[in-house]
Amino acid sequence: MREWSRGGTADSELWKKTMSMKKTRGPLQNVIKVTDDLKRQFDDLLQETLEKDVLEPRIGQDVYERCVHLKNLVNKNREALQRLKKTDEPGPVGNYDLRKEDEDLRLVQLSHQLQNLAKTLARGEGDLK
Repeated sequence: MREWSRGGTADSELWKKTMSMKKTRGPLQNVIKVTDDLKRQFDDLLQETLEKDVLEPRIGQDVYERCVHLKNLVNKNREALQRLKKTDEPGPVGNYDLRKEDEDLRLVQLSHQLQNLAKTLARGEGDLK
């Protein structure tokens, strides 16, 4: 594997050319990538909730606030998805409408999971297992 150095002019120009040739993501793919990241954050938060004593008020409040913040990010990503149009894409996207519907479903499910976790935390139920 070649290491990229930015020191020499020839290497620098090759690096720039290679980076510019990378395929750009379209708006739908960007939303999907953000959803993947939000899902990972939720999974991490849920795991942390199971490992920590969320009945301790300070910890429970912190996790609750992070849950609400994450739900707001999910809602913003869903709004961005709903504004997308097939014509926004830089190139053809196979099954665009189906992919968009599937992504919307993922975001709705993630939003519900976050809402349920927040409700559970607000009630002070420590046993989430």
